[in-house]
Amino acid sequence: MPEPTPVAPRSLRHYLERSHNNLDVFRLIAALAVIVGHSYVLAPAPGERDVVARLVGFTYSGALAVKVFFFLSGLVCANSLLDKRGALAFVVARVFRIFPALIFTLIVTVFVVGPLASALASGEYFGHKQTWRYLVANGLLRTEYHLPGVFLANPYAKAVNGSLWTLRHEVGAYLGLLAGASLGLLYRRWVATVICALVIADALLPAPLLLRTLGKNPEIRLLPSCFAAGALLAVQRDVATPRARWALAGLPIFLLCRTTHLAEPAFLAVVFALLLWLGGTRTVLSARMPADFSYGVYLWGFPVAQLFASRLAAQGPLVNCVATILGVLPLSVLSWYVVEKPAIHLGKRLVTQLGWSPRPRPALAPDPSP
Repeated sequence: MPEPTPVAPRSLRHYLERSHNNLDVFRLIAALAVIVGHSYVLAPAPGERDVVARLVGFTYSGALAVKVFFFLSGLVCANSLLDKRGALAFVVARVFRIFPALIFTLIVTVFVVGPLASALASGEYFGHKQTWRYLVANGLLRTEYHLPGVFLANPYAKAVNGSLWTLRHEVGAYLGLLAGASLGLLYRRWVATVICALVIADALLPAPLLLRTLGKNPEIRLLPSCFAAGALLAVQRDVATPRARWALAGLPIFLLCRTTHLAEPAFLAVVFALLLWLGGTRTVLSARMPADFSYGVYLWGFPVAQLFASRLAAQGPLVNCVATILGVLPLSVLSWYVVEKPAIHLGKRLVTQLGWSPRPRPALAPDPSP
């Protein structure tokens, strides 16, 4: 395989123009990595772990992928708000991006997957209050994992879609970003820089000070800092430049922190810098996809993997992983063209008709001197 060929270094502002990067391919890889990581839990085999867990030990491919999602979301969403003043347009865009595909997934799961996989008779299944709680609560981002009688005999029993828990945290990050934009803080470069830096620094402490309510679970605790890291780069997009040397520079720092609580944050910094550089190389740009199928892959990965685990768990994680990917890819294409793409276009039309179209903003200027 030829080595990636970098395009001439430009500022991050230039890089973030859609034609100059291919971040969609990394979102798809991240969604597939979630499937890989879950396969070792849903169809376990003694002594087997996914490749990321074997390499670094303190995380696994699914957890790493979710943090990549949050980093890219912070980068792209903050960049969008910096380019255009349009809080209402931002809200509509996020709502129409997240909820239609989620609701579609929940409806199919409850009315098709559930009855097929449940040990209960159809009447008992649909008469059970947990069936409707699953549908309504998850639609409101209050995570429910169980459907009555579904996947009871699986190695990872009962959980129907273990990926949905991240959505409420992502929406929370959007709300925080929106609050910063609405108060004008996002548009004051050094104010925004300090706020983002404080969120990142909070994740580096042995115990959090600012985000105590998230608890000690690193799978949750590091998500705001990943989002803030992306937003910070967007704020500093006129001076930041994606280069391979930033990833190389971070590598010895990671090795020094390897046995401390800073190991994962240092590792994430290396990964994020590497992805940014690769996203602008000619090799990655040439692999541009017709659409962003990653959200559909993410939503459908866990329930499809559980379906295969109910039949093929004894075959181990590799079989579960391959079968799930082959089953999910067509569903993600269907989700994009039938639900996601029309919903995105509907949201844009709504914004235009209501006169909420965002106004272009001038280049971000430093804070005025007092």
